[in-house]
Amino acid sequence: MSGKPTVFVVDHDPSTRDAVRDLAAEMRLDCKPYASGFEFLDNFDRDRHGCLVLEVRILDVSGPQIQRRLAAEGVKIPMIFLAAETSGPVVVRVMREGALHFFEKPFDAEGLWEAIQNAVWLDRNRREEEKRLRALQRKFSTLRPEEREVLRMVLEGRPNREIARVQDVSVRTVEARRSHLMQKLDAGSVVELVQAAFSVNGHLSRSPGEAPHAAAHG
Repeated sequence: MSGKPTVFVVDHDPSTRDAVRDLAAEMRLDCKPYASGFEFLDNFDRDRHGCLVLEVRILDVSGPQIQRRLAAEGVKIPMIFLAAETSGPVVVRVMREGALHFFEKPFDAEGLWEAIQNAVWLDRNRREEEKRLRALQRKFSTLRPEEREVLRMVLEGRPNREIARVQDVSVRTVEARRSHLMQKLDAGSVVELVQAAFSVNGHLSRSPGEAPHAAAHG
């Protein structure tokens, strides 16, 4: 993740685009305004850090349609919806599908400021967590089958002697395997080992290298 966060704004109303751009400038954030939903979808950098502010009733592609399109692509950018006119069901639907905030126009500048700050913070932390999990997945992929089996039984709370009996090896061998897997996962304690294992959801059932399954305002 590099560069300043970007506030993407999609709205056919130029005054709204200008107002959001001014807010972004005050926060020293980049801003990419679009008057058209198709223009946004064609030019949006999916890897860019930031948030998306969009009108519900965009003339060519509606805000909810953009939301569903990006969700289908696996894009997780935080979204803030704006609307001059809307109904309860629309608000409920976009919030249920993951929108972070919903503002009626004319929006409160202070409220939108806080919403953008919150969205950018959430996006930064999500990306950092995904990066951490990818690094953990790479480390787990280096475990040999016997080390993965030791890890599984450690998570079950089995003592080394029982693990040795199940694997038909000496306790010393189990200790060596346990030490190796902790080194590979950069775990300095059993607690850190358990935390690493549960961070990578479902890794024990997969082959090495296989990836795990990684507010409204009036």
